[in-house]
Amino acid sequence: MKKKYVATTVAILLISIVSFAFYKHLQAPSLPDPTKQKTEDIAKMMASDKFSKLPQDLKNKYLENLANQDKTRDIFYSSRSMTDDEKKNLQDNMGSMFQIAMTKKAKEFFALPAEKREAFLDSELDKMADRRANRPNNQNNPNAAFGGPGGGAQAGGPGGAVGPGNAGTRRQPSIQAIKNRIETTNPVDRAMTAQYRTALRERAQQRTQR
Repeated sequence: MKKKYVATTVAILLISIVSFAFYKHLQAPSLPDPTKQKTEDIAKMMASDKFSKLPQDLKNKYLENLANQDKTRDIFYSSRSMTDDEKKNLQDNMGSMFQIAMTKKAKEFFALPAEKREAFLDSELDKMADRRANRPNNQNNPNAAFGGPGGGAQAGGPGGAVGPGNAGTRRQPSIQAIKNRIETTNPVDRAMTAQYRTALRERAQQRTQR
């Protein structure tokens, strides 16, 4: 009788756990595929408080997919009419996207044999130069507001940002954004990405001295 009671209790607990997990799965938020979204819709979503409050792993999956798309410039242009709070949200979330993209590039770089790394850096620097050459040459360039293409320290990579209409005034990532990036990246990736940034800067300096 006692064994039957224990078995029934265990069965009820298992059913409850499975039911709860299924319910949570149904309630879990989902994000659209950025390849099927208009850039203005992407910008509006990423600038919202709702997006910023989503679980970081869910956001990272979306941002990783977005990082593979060539929509960054148009996203920044869509931010021109946003409020300061919306621009701040967009800046933080785009910063996370740039970090994901930069980490991916760092892994590609260090996976190469030593003799091919310089060519890789040259290719990336050439792409950055192309983005700078194609940006609008004025202080109202919305890219400059977030450190995006032409705005950041590495022209398209995460870097210091220049506030709109205030050339030379850096807008730093928020404390929460920095905290999120530390909590959602591992020390090895952060160190590798930092080394890759250093390699980019050193190669850029070498190229200017030629």
